[in-house]
Amino acid sequence: MGSVRVFRWSVASTVAAQFVNIVYGLILPRLVILVYGSEVNGVMASGLQLVGYLAILEAGLTAASINQLYKPISGGDVDEVGNLLGTVRLSYVRIAVLVASGAVLLAGLYSLVVRSSLSPVRVFLFVVALAVGPVIDFSLSSKFYVYFVASNQVFKFQRAQIVAMVGKVAVVLVVSRLRLDPLILFTLLSLISLVKAAILRFDFWREPFNVPRRYVRRKIPQRGAVLSHQLLGLVTYNLPVILISVGIGVMAGSVFSVNSMIFGTFYGFGSMVYGQVFVPRLGHSIVSGSRKTDYFYRRSVLAGTWFSTCAMLSTFVLLPSFLNLYVGGSDINYYYRSTASLFAMAGFFNILKLPYQSLVTASGKFRETVVFSGIEAGVFLAVVLATWWWRSIDLVALALVLSSAVKMFSLKIFSHFAIAREPLSQTAGQLLALASIGLCLWILDPSLLQFDSVGSWLVLGSIVFVTSSLVALTVTTAPGLLVRMVKKGLFEKKSGAGV
Repeated sequence: MGSVRVFRWSVASTVAAQFVNIVYGLILPRLVILVYGSEVNGVMASGLQLVGYLAILEAGLTAASINQLYKPISGGDVDEVGNLLGTVRLSYVRIAVLVASGAVLLAGLYSLVVRSSLSPVRVFLFVVALAVGPVIDFSLSSKFYVYFVASNQVFKFQRAQIVAMVGKVAVVLVVSRLRLDPLILFTLLSLISLVKAAILRFDFWREPFNVPRRYVRRKIPQRGAVLSHQLLGLVTYNLPVILISVGIGVMAGSVFSVNSMIFGTFYGFGSMVYGQVFVPRLGHSIVSGSRKTDYFYRRSVLAGTWFSTCAMLSTFVLLPSFLNLYVGGSDINYYYRSTASLFAMAGFFNILKLPYQSLVTASGKFRETVVFSGIEAGVFLAVVLATWWWRSIDLVALALVLSSAVKMFSLKIFSHFAIAREPLSQTAGQLLALASIGLCLWILDPSLLQFDSVGSWLVLGSIVFVTSSLVALTVTTAPGLLVRMVKKGLFEKKSGAGV
């Protein structure tokens, strides 16, 4: 399969997988809220974040292994690929054992400190059931993910992911329809991971590389640096909802998690596309010394600016009417304009930093950029500690805005001077996009748009999306077009003077 065709398949499969993931991400909290109540949803959201903390036991293995596999896969070194995959497989089995043990310990601790009317035993079982899925993934599927991403065949992993996500959607619909115990729901959702593992194993059997029974264990470099990034990232990505659930209450944690889920959906989508499609392409381009590296990088930055602007404008405008349809009739209110505005700004900066994170990952400069993750975590903690007296969701969201902005600009400056140059016109486009979002958040009142049917909301959504796309395209490309027009005019003027 040609490289262009592989790239297209990878993009298409990633988009499809993320679409199914979005559907699942929207259905699960809604049905949990409506069928079991906001309290169970708050415990579920916090439990998922606790399980996310356990992923740190992976200790940077995934990113470092993918980066290490670029060269032997490009060179067709079967023995070295086998040695690396054997090392990766053994490491993931050990990680799975640690995750299982950590899940039991964290579930026990959380069940004792959480503010909830649910019994501690129920809370404990909920968290343990949610952790079964990651244990299966680490022990059976993660090694295949590493190989398929490194070999630029992420579409094979996404195919298995889509099947698994469709299965999860079916489980959620059936279990909620029958109103079975939420513990059954969480357990079945985790066991779906066995289906994904079976599909990945079948696809890997047909690959030219395999994992020999006897192999030479290899040291995976830079795992410590990647682990540092992950540890610091947990502060901003996993801590907030747990902090709010424990310090303010699970109801507040449910509100925060719903807003985070909606605005974070687009960050998750962008992260998947950049991490599984652009990073491997940039990695192979850097390893081979291709001249197209700068081209790929600049196009990815341009795409990231457009996508972040379009996604956050559309989401902010459509959020109140969406929540009215999504959680209408729930036991608490989920829309607050100030909270939505802060999440929109945080989402904008988070998406905007993806191109720079991708370039850093592809070039393997993990050690050099740990300080930026440290600054991001430090800014978040400083703002939270300084404002914790008021115990407000909005102040936690403000901490996310400031920390993500600092991280984005830090990576941007580092990438420009240490890896690849970025045109000044792209920076101007990003500043225009930021100004446009700030203006819209200031003057628009989305709560005035309310619809009682899904059909009318979809019509409104289409209009808003097209309008946001045009605004984003204009502010993103205008500076570059202006620069090209000026250069063309100067060139024509010099040519005329020469004649």
